[in-house]
Amino acid sequence: MIVKHEEKDGALFFTMIGELDHHSAQVVREETDAAIDVCDYKRVVFDLTYMSFMDSSGIGVLLGRYKRLAENKKQCYILNPVPIVDRILTMSGVYKLIKRL
Repeated sequence: MIVKHEEKDGALFFTMIGELDHHSAQVVREETDAAIDVCDYKRVVFDLTYMSFMDSSGIGVLLGRYKRLAENKKQCYILNPVPIVDRILTMSGVYKLIKRL
């Protein structure tokens, strides 16, 4: 899993490339938290255009970041999930908390 982050349109964007699973979850948590801790943006967007797979550990990563952002009054969004990831997010109820752009 590769995680890139950049400022775009007044938001912090994370582009995730590859598989977000048990093996990569801790690294993704650390990388995203480090960027979130120093960002001054009110919106954070997780771009899942290039994510090929996600398991329950990946859901935990997204929900953990959502909780962390919500505690700091910041908004969290999901952008362009591929169909297999979109299905997992839908079935797990993630979209009830994190809006899809």
